[in-house]
Formats: sequence, C-alpha cells, structure tokens
Amino acid sequence: MTILLYIVIGLVVLIAILASVAPKTYDVSRSISISKSISEVFDYV
Repeated sequence: MTILLYIVIGLVVLIAILASVAPKTYDVSRSISISKSISEVFDYV
C-alpha cells in the first residue's frame, strides 16, 4: 500500500514540475496563398 502511495505522490510531483516548466502562452498563425484574381475570390467572401 505504501508503494502505491509513493507512486501517486511521485506522479503528482512530476506533473507539478512539468506544469511549472511548460510555456504558459501559445501563438498559432495561418496563412494561405490563393492563385485566383481578386474579383473571383471576393465572390466567395
């Protein structure tokens, strides 16, 4: 029973350490290149 307790405590400590080291913010950006004329594209927008 005590071995299970040590494993659970170890997992909690490991998750706490990883959470403190992980980046707090993320930045996601996307872009697309369309090879059509502007008038054709704006008909769909």
